[in-house]
Amino acid sequence: MKQKIVVWILLVAGCGFEPSLVVTCDDGVKNGSEADVDCGGGCPDRCADGGGCIVSTDCESSSCIDGACREASCDDGVKNAAESDVDCGASCDAPCGDHQHCATPADCTSGVCTDGTCIPSTCGDGILQSGESDVDCGGGCPSCDNGKACVAHDDCASRACVDGSCGMWVEAIGPSAVYTGAVDAAGNLFAVGIFDGLVDFGGGTFDSASGRDVFLAMYAATGQHLWSTNVGPGLPDSASFDASGNVVFAGYTFGGNFGGDSFGPGLFVAKYSATGDYLWSRHYPAAAAAPGITTAANGDILLTGSFSSQTMTFGGTVLTNPAFPNDSALYIARLSAADGSSVWARTPLHLTAGVGRDVALDPAGDVLVVGSLRGSIVDFGCGIEPISGNEDAFIAKLDGDTGACAWARADSPMQGLPGKRALAVVADASGNLFVAGSQNNSAETVFVEKYAGTDGSRLWARPPVAGLLPSLWMRAALDPTGDLLLAGTYTGASPSFGGSPLMNADAATHDIFLAKYASSDGTHLHSQRFGGLGDDHARALGRSPATNGIVLMGSFQQSVDFGTGPLQAETPSSAFFLSMGSLP
Repeated sequence: MKQKIVVWILLVAGCGFEPSLVVTCDDGVKNGSEADVDCGGGCPDRCADGGGCIVSTDCESSSCIDGACREASCDDGVKNAAESDVDCGASCDAPCGDHQHCATPADCTSGVCTDGTCIPSTCGDGILQSGESDVDCGGGCPSCDNGKACVAHDDCASRACVDGSCGMWVEAIGPSAVYTGAVDAAGNLFAVGIFDGLVDFGGGTFDSASGRDVFLAMYAATGQHLWSTNVGPGLPDSASFDASGNVVFAGYTFGGNFGGDSFGPGLFVAKYSATGDYLWSRHYPAAAAAPGITTAANGDILLTGSFSSQTMTFGGTVLTNPAFPNDSALYIARLSAADGSSVWARTPLHLTAGVGRDVALDPAGDVLVVGSLRGSIVDFGCGIEPISGNEDAFIAKLDGDTGACAWARADSPMQGLPGKRALAVVADASGNLFVAGSQNNSAETVFVEKYAGTDGSRLWARPPVAGLLPSLWMRAALDPTGDLLLAGTYTGASPSFGGSPLMNADAATHDIFLAKYASSDGTHLHSQRFGGLGDDHARALGRSPATNGIVLMGSFQQSVDFGTGPLQAETPSSAFFLSMGSLP
């Protein structure tokens, strides 16, 4: 039988057939044009990884390297597997470049896939693309606004990238000093202060030919100069925005005018538009100060302070100073938004002396005023409160429309020692109020307390902050969660505001503190200091709704670093404008 088969094969061969040309793709033999056994070449099946190949189409992976099929990868120089183009897109980490194929925007370096092709990126397409730190900004695109993501300072219009977010910026301008300021709903900064000599706040050079002049300056939330002006000699005390973006400020003037009629020395209140146009001013020819100011929902101005002259007149209301000529009396007044005319004015009864330090409004529009008193009793109009005879802090709530007393509290110093002064007040969404100030309890301390808006009962009080000498300036604000923000100026080596001690570079000079406390019980959440070897003062605190960050304004001497590198002061000082992120 075997011999017959051999003969038959020989006979076939002899008839001109070539056995090697008889090829099938399922005979288990690598023959014909196959790249490997029964695969590749003319066979419908491609060869598996590890099999032989001649070209990439021989392989299931479409990857033929050195005559062998290899597993598909993103560096084999072949468009294979789920790749949208050669070694890019889809399953590959590397996106595809411009003009390569794509299936989705994520396949493209530019982030733009149109009709199956990656399109070059632009800075206005509304898409976060490679090279941008946020959508259409940063990198090679225009600078990002506050709150946008960033990689470097140059990504930000504020020139400050902190923890991956634009929102911190700082500007130093001198020789000058911010005395007061405010922040509006758009995050714009309004600063009032003094300057001496030649200085440019961003809109041109001013010259204080008379010695020390008062400046007004407005900056956008991102730090760009909006407007500034010189209003002549004086001592500014307080400033506020109204709901329309107009600004009001108050203080003492040595004489001059703010755009209207000229007047002599005395207390002033002035109002300017959001674009810096003069609207009106009021003058009170009295030796007086106005460290507290705010605005009502209708734009009326609430003002508190003290006067050392014998009388002070608001419209038809004459207030008398019982301590004249030895001391000052406190006043509280409401002025019309339209022209500054008096709506009402009050001074307490039975008072020996007193000073209003700060004023705020609760959500109902009632007036909250704080400060300090001296004497034996006081009556704001709702009952006599005893005073220790030294210096007591006071808190009073008055009807916003009439000035009538709702309740008042005089808080005697601990152990009968002198010197408790309420310096700052702010109300929360429930109408409760936070009060902070300084107190002498064998050593100077800072106190922080919370009171019920309904009756003035104390809800909590933090342990006093010891080991420092606070200045008579302190301001309070609320963060977006309702927790308390507190800023001020102090001297001392290493006081603790509830956290780690804040080390002063020179215990004899002033540094700036910034602290945060929980609304619920006063728990310390954060504290930090800014300052160098000179005297450094914070004089305005606000929260920017645009970024939910914090705004500080004031002055510094020598050098200070707010986190963006050392700033050098002009002589005698430079004003600073700081917009930073929210506190932990």
